[in-house]
Amino acid sequence: SFTQQSIEASETLRRALASAEEALGPDHPLTMDIVSNIGVMYALQNGYAQGSITNGRAREAFPWLLRYLNWVEHRKGKDNPETQATLEWLANLHFNAKEYEPAQQYYERLVANMRRNDPKVTQRIDNQLQLCRANTIYTRRGLGSGIGGFLSNLQRH
Repeated sequence: SFTQQSIEASETLRRALASAEEALGPDHPLTMDIVSNIGVMYALQNGYAQGSITNGRAREAFPWLLRYLNWVEHRKGKDNPETQATLEWLANLHFNAKEYEPAQQYYERLVANMRRNDPKVTQRIDNQLQLCRANTIYTRRGLGSGIGGFLSNLQRH
């Protein structure tokens, strides 16, 4: 089953990480590749692609992705594609959990870091950032859960 495969993959990656940390050290690039893979695995196991994080697996992704982000940003720079991809993973996970304020902070960091001029990427991130800002405003005003709550309030009146 998918669940059994996920558990096996998780155990395999954790064993690989323990070995890499012991043999290479906690900050070695190969060690950090495993850390990144664990974070992405948890995000994907949880239905990241479907846009929801209803079980706890995505929560498990955060510490791994944060550890990788801290490392890659320090080692390779803020405008490195790996740094930007990790920021986007974190932002999207928060966004999908309807945690708009932390999502907005990651999207803002991503926009500030973006040096490449890929119009599609820039537009995608900007759209997500605007949605976060709108959701944050409406949530703070007590209009339900973000834009969806706002729209349902409009429909009721």
